[in-house]
Amino acid sequence: DDITLEKFSDKALLNGDFETGNKNDLYSWHLTSKTIKNETNNYNYDRDYILKQESNGYHGNCASLEKKGAGYVTLDSNMIKVTDGATYFLDYALKITGAGATFQGVRAIIGEYDASRKLIQTVNLNDLIKVNTDWREFSVSYTPTKNVKYIQLEFFAGDYGGAATTFKVYFDDIRLKVIERNNKD
Repeated sequence: DDITLEKFSDKALLNGDFETGNKNDLYSWHLTSKTIKNETNNYNYDRDYILKQESNGYHGNCASLEKKGAGYVTLDSNMIKVTDGATYFLDYALKITGAGATFQGVRAIIGEYDASRKLIQTVNLNDLIKVNTDWREFSVSYTPTKNVKYIQLEFFAGDYGGAATTFKVYFDDIRLKVIERNNKD
């Protein structure tokens, strides 16, 4: 008989609870606008957003992303080496305030990379969340496509440009768990 041993691990994603570091340093998280839809241009919208650590999280500290300009941005995690044949489970808490008529929304994305850390594609993990919301928990599963060696968790946030609206998105308790399966005879 085959026996499948499963091991849960959530050590790959750094500082997903935002308890490490200080208000000016979110440790491994950073803003970019580089990988949305595999666009070749870097629009540098990240300069129009403020990322900081706050103490009013779902549990303890959280990360807040505040729009101070136009366009979109992604909040990116560290790069994570993929375990072949594994399934990943993403859990996170999210809060949105100030969402107006031009707010595109927030969504979780996985950037898939090859062995040289070149982007292969991005995978949307959920639909855009387009409305103001108090803290909500989200969970989604993900299995890397063939030839993926690294992944990066990204949270897209943005508006339809040019508008004078502001919004703020809060993230907390981000966990990326992997299930490793070992079949034994």
